[in-house]
Parts: sequence; C-alpha cells; structure tokens
Amino acid sequence: MSKTKALSIALTFVFIFLIPLFGCNTSAPFPHNERRLNEFPEKNDLAARGGEQEQAQDESSRPGPVVAIPEARAGESTAGQVYKAVNSVTPAKCVYLTFDDGPNSYFTGQILDILAEHQVKASFMVVGVNVEKNPELIKRMVAEGHAVINHTYTHNYKKIYASPEALIADLDQASRVLEKILGRPVKIFRAPGGPGRLTKAFYKKLKEHGYQLVGWNITGADSDPKGVTPEQVYEHVVNGLAKVEKMHLTPIILLHDGTQVATIEAAANSALGKYIQNRKSVVEALPKIIELLKSKGYTFAPVDENTPPPW
Repeated sequence: MSKTKALSIALTFVFIFLIPLFGCNTSAPFPHNERRLNEFPEKNDLAARGGEQEQAQDESSRPGPVVAIPEARAGESTAGQVYKAVNSVTPAKCVYLTFDDGPNSYFTGQILDILAEHQVKASFMVVGVNVEKNPELIKRMVAEGHAVINHTYTHNYKKIYASPEALIADLDQASRVLEKILGRPVKIFRAPGGPGRLTKAFYKKLKEHGYQLVGWNITGADSDPKGVTPEQVYEHVVNGLAKVEKMHLTPIILLHDGTQVATIEAAANSALGKYIQNRKSVVEALPKIIELLKSKGYTFAPVDENTPPPW
C-alpha cells in the first residue's frame, strides 16, 4: 500500500470518530449566508396551494376592537420548500425550539419558566411592537441563554410584503428597537407567515442588507383559528418530527408564545378566545415536547448564523 493511500485511510478514520466529539456544532459544509439568500424558492404545486390558502385567510378581518392578533393560519405548512435538501453532516443531534410573535406579558414568561426548569435553550422570534411593550422579557431571554430573532416590527402582512423595500424598512425598525436592548442589531430573521411570499427581488434586497433567513420544518399547528388542544399540539410535533427524522434533517420546531394582548379574558368562541386557547395549549404541551426530544437524545440549540436550513 502506498504512503499516500495509507495516509488517506487514516485521515478518514480520524474524521469519522472525532466529529461526534465536537458537540452541538450545527455548522454545515456550505456558506450559510450565500445559501440562504441566494437560492430562489422552487415552485411546486403544494407550495403554490399553501400560498393561495394563506392569501385567502389574510383577506379576512382578524383584528378585533380590543386587540390586534396575528393573522390566523389553519395549517402553517412546512411544504414551502425554500431550501433544497443538502447532504450535510450534523455532528450531534440538535433541535431548535422556536417561539413566534412575542413577547407578551401573559405567556412568554411561563414558557421561559418551563425552559429554565428543564434546562434547555430556545429561540424567540420577536415582533418589534411587542418588544417595546416588554423589554424586560427580552433581557431575561438573553440572560438565560436564549436567542432573540427579528420577526419584523409590525407583523403586518400587507405592509411588509408590499415591496422588498417595505420589508427591509420594517426589519430595520425592529432591529433598531432590539439594538437599544441588546447593544447590537439583529440580522437573523423569520418571515411572518413563512418564506413563501419572498420572491427573487425580496431575496436580492435581503442579501444586500445582510439579513439571514431562518425557517422551520415542524409546526405545532397552534395558529389554527378553530383552536387546538395541548394534545393536538404535541401530536403535530410528534408527527412532524418523525417525517423530519426520516429525511435526516435537523428539526426546527415552530410554536408561538404570541403577541401582546390587552386581556386573556375573552369569550371562548371568539377569535381572541381561540387565540388565547392556542397559547395556553402550547404552554401545557411544552414540557411533554421537551421530554420527548430529550428521550430521543437531542441537544437544544439556540438559532444562530450556523443554523442549518430546514429543507
């Protein structure tokens, strides 16, 4: 056997046996910023149908006279394949728990308490208007090791998706609000409603301004306007996890702590009542979700610039 061939075999064994020792390092073998913001979403029938359903739901008048709540989405689809699947190696089993639309003074603190009790890290996709109302919750998130991600300032679909410039302006406004608390801008963001609305022009503008997108591949379906139970949230996560594991992808789970509401006393069958029910269901289901993920050997990681693409 030649010295060159022997050296090659030795290096291969070192690579295989040493990589798992590096822990939950989610860096993948491609430049994330380029991959995330250069790849234009592939159009497929399933994604197109999901977009049509979301558009129809957006036209409904969801905000009530007491409080404005985010657009209800009966099935936050994970089918909008913004990223192509990649054959990347994840050194350890990582999972990303993410919570959208907060912070709010009723449920975000309860979620933080549960995360602290179970000693796991998560990521909060926060809305600027809610950050201004609850800055202490942002400080607590950071102090306890969680990630804070930009989820726009207004979460107003018609405003932010009016043009690429409108989205950038809204993201910048949220980033400025967060910078006052964190001491730094926040350029990692999640698109409200999912990335299906981002055309090539949006991606070009996002790249120019240094924004990096993070999506999801599992949802608790806790934005259903009909309301969901804790058991349903849990089962949605279980079923989604099974599919993602089968595809050998890193799980990125979408749940909601929710927007700031004026009250949690609302008629059970009202839009606000269902919204509150969904938030309560997430809080109740969360310990069981965490226990499931721990039982499967997952390490909980906060989202950062090295978070792998969901698809």
